[in-house]
Amino acid sequence: MKEFEFTRYVVPLRDRMFRYAQSLLLCADEAEDVTHDLLERLWTERGRLDGCRDIASFVMAAVRNRCYDCLRLRRADGRRNNAVAGWAERATTGDAEGWEARAVRWRSCPGGSAGCCT
Repeated sequence: MKEFEFTRYVVPLRDRMFRYAQSLLLCADEAEDVTHDLLERLWTERGRLDGCRDIASFVMAAVRNRCYDCLRLRRADGRRNNAVAGWAERATTGDAEGWEARAVRWRSCPGGSAGCCT
């Protein structure tokens, strides 16, 4: 898969990926991390997408699997699965990572210059 194909078929799925991850993880920060990590991995292994008939289904299945991995790790670590407590904690301590730092992470995405990943 070439860069223009990636930006045409995979990058537009970013918002859908994020919303799905957030619905499974109940945490926007973790959902953003999952989305970014998967976009990076899909970019580096884009050659494997050449034989894929339905890219959107493949990508969404990858999001689901990555979220399940995060939930398993969360359970193994004994962390709370209470999203409301996490939101309250971030509200009192402030956001640890500002928008500038997030924008730096998204620059590796080929669609970043078009503003789709910031």
